[in-house]
Order: sequence, then structure tokens, then C-alpha cells
Amino acid sequence: MKTRPNPSLAEFRNADLSQADLRGADLSWADLSKADLSWANLSKADLSGANFHKADLTKTDLSGADLSGTDLSEANLTKADLREAYLIRTQALDCNFTEVIFTGACLEDWKINQGTKLKHVICEYAYLKYDYTQDKFIERRPRNETQNFAPGDFTCLFQKALETVDLTFSDGIDWKAFLLSFQQLREEYGEEYLSIQAIEKKSSGSFLIRLEVPLDASKAEIEGQAKTLYETKLSTLEGIYRAELKASHDQLASSRQRSANLLEIVKQQANKPII
Repeated sequence: MKTRPNPSLAEFRNADLSQADLRGADLSWADLSKADLSWANLSKADLSGANFHKADLTKTDLSGADLSGTDLSEANLTKADLREAYLIRTQALDCNFTEVIFTGACLEDWKINQGTKLKHVICEYAYLKYDYTQDKFIERRPRNETQNFAPGDFTCLFQKALETVDLTFSDGIDWKAFLLSFQQLREEYGEEYLSIQAIEKKSSGSFLIRLEVPLDASKAEIEGQAKTLYETKLSTLEGIYRAELKASHDQLASSRQRSANLLEIVKQQANKPII
């Protein structure tokens, strides 16, 4: 997978590139917003970091293309071919993927929302992770290599993602603070509406907690409130921890002082003449 940006930072905003043959082209970081790329051939092209906001990619061949970090927000990809494409950290908010072919694509950390259209998607299998050391896609879905998605399975799998909120804790997590904040969050939004779907520990030591929320809920609001409550509880607990630590230090200092006093008494008694 290519990762080096295109130094030219080419601009093709509003350009008509329909039916263009751009196989293997380096258009990384290019501005293609509102461009017409319908029926174009971009197979195996480097499109990482490119801006396709509101672009027309109808029936475009993007098979094997690198769309890592690409902005596809509000773009139209109806009937596009994304077989074996890199969609790592791709922004696809309000994107139209109707009847797109996703078979073999990697969808690690792609961003979709309720406005992302996944109707009648064609996908036998997909991958959720990319292994940089081995340069290959991993975490296949379905997990069983002999099985493929039934019609509608892909949409069901990622539709569920539309009903979750991911909370990331980069510096580790204080579980007591999280439990207290989560309990309060459920009190505010209703216990029947919020639950923990998954807890993942990353190789970096960070944690990801995925919450299930109602489809019509404001995920940004819930995420913001969850972080605020956690920071508040953490600050309170850290104050308690510091007080307990200080008390422990004071107790240790007092104990050492008593020991020193006892030692002086012993010395004094030892120096007294025997009568």
C-alpha cells in the first residue's frame, strides 16, 4: 500500500474526468471535490488523502485502489467497483454506496453515519484490519474462509455500527471512574437505551469501549457527555487517591518518628549506669 503523498497536490475540483483511464495513477492528496469521475478507471490508483467530497464516482472502477484517509463524504459511488480496495480511515459520511461491490475490501476504521447508503451492496467477504508488517488484509468477515456473506449480511453488519459510539482511552483507563461515569450516563439517557457492546485493548495499551445506542440518538452528544462524565469522575477519584497517598505518607512519617523516639529511649536506657 502506498503512503507517500503526491507533492504536486493536484487540483481537479469540478473537473470532468468521466470515462478517463487513470489506472495506477498517483492522485494522492489531490482535490477532486465535485469532479465527475463516472465510468472512469481508477483501478490500483493511489488516492490516499484525496478529496472526493460530492464527487460523482458512479460506476467507477476503484478495484485495488488505495483510498486510505480519503474524503468520500457526500460522494456518489452508485454501482462502483471497490473490490480489494483500501478503505482505511476513509471518511464516508453521507456517501452513496448503493449497489457497490465491496468484495475483498479492507474497511479498517472507516467512518460512516446514518446518511451513508449501503443498499443492495454486493460483498462476498471483507476485511476489518490491515497488517502493515505483512502488507496484507486481516480479520476477514465472515471469519470462516469457506463461507461468504449472504445477500444483505454486509449491510446488517455495518448497519449495526451506525448504532454504536466508540470511546477511546489512549492513556489507559481508570475502571472505577469509567463505571461511575457509565452508571450516570445510563441514568441520564435511560438504562434500556445504553449498553456496552465490546471492550477492546489495543497493542499500544489504549482501550476502546463500544456503546450500543438508539439509532436516532445523537451519537456526538452521547460521546461528548461520556467523556465529560469520565473526566469529572477521574478528577474526583484522583483527588481521593492523592489524599489517601498523603495520609499514607503522613502515617509512615509518624511511624518513623515514633520509631526514632523509641530508639532514643532505648539509647538513653542503655547509657544509664547499672545500680
